[in-house]
Amino acid sequence: MLLLHVVSAYPDAADNFAAARARAALQESAVPGVMHTPDPAAAHAILFFEHHPSHDPFFLAVLRHPLVRRFPGKCLFYQDNDYATPFLPGFYCSLPRRDCRPSVAESWVYLNQHMPNRAIGHTPLSGAEPYLFSFIGAMRTHPVRRQIMRLPAERALFEDTSAVNGWEIPPATLAAYHTRFARTMTDSLFVLCPRGIGPNSYRIYEAMQAGRVPVIISDDFAPPAPLPWADFALFVPEVEVASIPARLAAAAGRAPAMGAAARAAWERWCAWPAGLGRLCAELPRLLRPRAGTTLPLRRAARLICTSRSHAKLFAYSIRHRIRRANHRT
Repeated sequence: MLLLHVVSAYPDAADNFAAARARAALQESAVPGVMHTPDPAAAHAILFFEHHPSHDPFFLAVLRHPLVRRFPGKCLFYQDNDYATPFLPGFYCSLPRRDCRPSVAESWVYLNQHMPNRAIGHTPLSGAEPYLFSFIGAMRTHPVRRQIMRLPAERALFEDTSAVNGWEIPPATLAAYHTRFARTMTDSLFVLCPRGIGPNSYRIYEAMQAGRVPVIISDDFAPPAPLPWADFALFVPEVEVASIPARLAAAAGRAPAMGAAARAAWERWCAWPAGLGRLCAELPRLLRPRAGTTLPLRRAARLICTSRSHAKLFAYSIRHRIRRANHRT
């Protein structure tokens, strides 16, 4: 029995729900072989289970947390931010290939969404779907998405949602938006899943949930190792976007079997609470004596200073902290 203490460094954040959800699943015995303990000293592992707090995108509060200082050898980290800076051993949903280190910092699937699409269901492929492939998403988040818009539109559907942020859609119209998104996915043999701000994408796992074949277009994406990706996903290099229509036409006959495999993989690795159980089963591999952090602070500082995306994120976090301080005064 693995004794696990699940904690968040942001207990008072309005959008912090991931750790509480994980604790509830463990306390309800929904994860076989794992028990939550409120005592971090008694736990075999301490898991910081985090969504992505807007005011601390680099998760510095985790790095400074008293439990990390007191129990450095058993603190692990799961986070799903678009920008992964692996200070601690653990599982990162948007970890670039270059930062993956087996049994230290590994890529993992998304287990939480702040606004999951409840309209996505599983309808097996019939072969009569009107679209060979489709993509609905914001084109502004990465240049490869703009290349998709230039593909031939025969038996394909594209929609640019750059003017819309899902979390800002009024509740009265959100259900209709989700339904249309889910219906387009169901009407497609293949679902294009290009990278956005980060190398990973919710869309990969939404396609798997729907029983559709995700077409992953992200050179930096590190596929979580345990999943049988070759059975249910296609990978297209970013420089070969123009080849997508021909590739998918050639693979159309395999789509029903791959879609069924995608759904099976989603049920085993991504669905809640099964996905949490799979994550917990992998945690002991990362528990071993160690010193320091997985990403040296000197390298982390260099990353923030030399990467445009990280620098923008760092500037945003500083502005957010200043606004909070001014609000308090």
